[in-house]
Amino acid sequence: MEPLEPIDDATLLRMVRYALATGGDRLCFRPGRRPAQEGLGGGRELRHRQLTGCDTSAVADSLLRRVRVSERLRSSGVDAACSLPLLVELPGEALLEARFAPAPGGLEITLDVIRPLPDPFVLEAAEG
Repeated sequence: MEPLEPIDDATLLRMVRYALATGGDRLCFRPGRRPAQEGLGGGRELRHRQLTGCDTSAVADSLLRRVRVSERLRSSGVDAACSLPLLVELPGEALLEARFAPAPGGLEITLDVIRPLPDPFVLEAAEG
């Protein structure tokens, strides 16, 4: 029996794109469980095997390699009192906000999926 390969970048991106296509607002990755999606229509497990600690480490690695620090925070003279949000941009597709927490067997990772505004975005003001 072959050892399981951890989740790769392509599989993670497929899960994010599935969430975008089906109204998912949040993806959850936790060792010992299948990946799950929350959002339109309630929570549901994704069609993937049960995750291992290696899987959640691979997801964290993929996300951390894509994190970019804004120019304002990068050039700030103050570095001690500012927590950096873990924001990952998939250009033209979505913005992901990642949160990490310890979990039995590895990391629990929660991704909030933020959709881009429609182009062109029109603001309407209500006058009273």
